[in-house]
Parts: sequence; structure tokens; C-alpha cells
Amino acid sequence: MSKFWDKRTSGPIKAIHPATGKVIEVDPQRDAKISSDLDAELRRLPALLSWYLSLRDTAEKHLREAKHEEHNAGEDLYEELRQKMPKATETTVKMAVKVHPRMRKAFRARMDAQDMHQRLKSQVGAIEEKRWSLMGLTKTALMERGTKDHAW
Repeated sequence: MSKFWDKRTSGPIKAIHPATGKVIEVDPQRDAKISSDLDAELRRLPALLSWYLSLRDTAEKHLREAKHEEHNAGEDLYEELRQKMPKATETTVKMAVKVHPRMRKAFRARMDAQDMHQRLKSQVGAIEEKRWSLMGLTKTALMERGTKDHAW
């Protein structure tokens, strides 16, 4: 019998590579899973968290730039349309700005950047949860083996 979460996937996340600036895809489910090799998972965790933090920070920068571009597109279009339509009301010009293809493109770019940032922010949270889970699993494994670890 299949459980409802068996086929659930968050799918790949588009991200901007911090070093190259190119759009890449990362697999959040693969990186959030915990394998049975706890030692390997613990060794891999700092680099994994660092990677996702840098992806999130790059996405945040990209979002700020997209917001700025959207604002600038709106301002530029307003000025252009105000000059082309000198007798138009303020509301008419503002509506023309909103439906203009350049403004829609800037809006879509901001929405995509916002989605990327939010998904990477969530993934950082998932990796942090993985850290806490690994700590608990490691402590349990040590207790089962009879090893005392006073650092926990």
C-alpha cells in the first residue's frame, strides 16, 4: 500500500551559482535525505549547509536586483508614457504602465527571483533540521553501542 508522501517531491530548485552566476538546478530532496552512514552524513553536512547558504544569499541579492529593475522599469515607462499621452489622466498612465510588456517582464522576473529565494531559504531550513536530526541519531547510536559522549 502506497503512502501519500511516497511520491511527493519538491522537484529541482533553480539557483544562481555563486561563483559563475549561471543558473543551475539543485536537488533539495537528495540533499535533505539522511543515509544510514551517519559518519559520512556528518562529514558532508558543513559543506552542504555552506553551499545552500551561499545559494540563498546569491538568490537574495538577485531578488534585490530584480526589485530594483522592476522599480526602474516602472519609473522609466511612466515618464515615457506621460510624454506620449500628455492629456491622459494619472490613472490612465499608471494603468498603461502596469499592462506594458516591459513592466510585465520585470514583474515576472521579480516573481521568479522571489520564488527562487523563498525555496532556497526553505532548503536552508531543511538542512538545518537535518543537522539536528543527525545529532539526535548519532547520540542514539552512541548510546546503543554503550559509548558515552559528554559533549552532547
